[in-house]
Amino acid sequence: PHAWFVAFAGVENPEIVVTVLVENGGEGSRIAGPIAREIFDYWFKVSNEFSNITE
Repeated sequence: PHAWFVAFAGVENPEIVVTVLVENGGEGSRIAGPIAREIFDYWFKVSNEFSNITE
């Protein structure tokens, strides 16, 4: 089975959606979850740096 993980950030006003698919990855949250976390960590870092520039 493939590992799928889907998540979004911004509870009231979602700004990002991440979908991770790992072919033949087994359980989604264990394999694909950490990959999604890395994407969110990067996105929050970049978006915070950008908002500091525009303020």
